Amino acid sequence: MTKKLIIESFGSCYVPLDSAQDKIELYYRLETPNDSRTRILESNNMPVYYASYKLWKDKLVKFEFGFEYP
Repeated sequence: MTKKLIIESFGSCYVPLDSAQDKIELYYRLETPNDSRTRILESNNMPVYYASYKLWKDKLVKFEFGFEYP
C-alpha cells in the first residue's frame, strides 16, 4: 500500500508524524461521530478511534489501529 492509496481510502484528515526523507507516519484520529462516514464511534459506543500507518520509501511497513479506552 502506498501513501496515495492510504489517503484515497481513509481521507486527508491525517497528521504526518516522524517524517523524514524516506520515512513517514500518517496518524488518523476520530473523536466525534461526525469525523467518520461509517459512524464507527457511535456504533461501538467508544470515544476515540485511531489509526497509524508507517511507510518506508512509499510502501506500508507497519500499521496499528483501534479504540482508545477511557
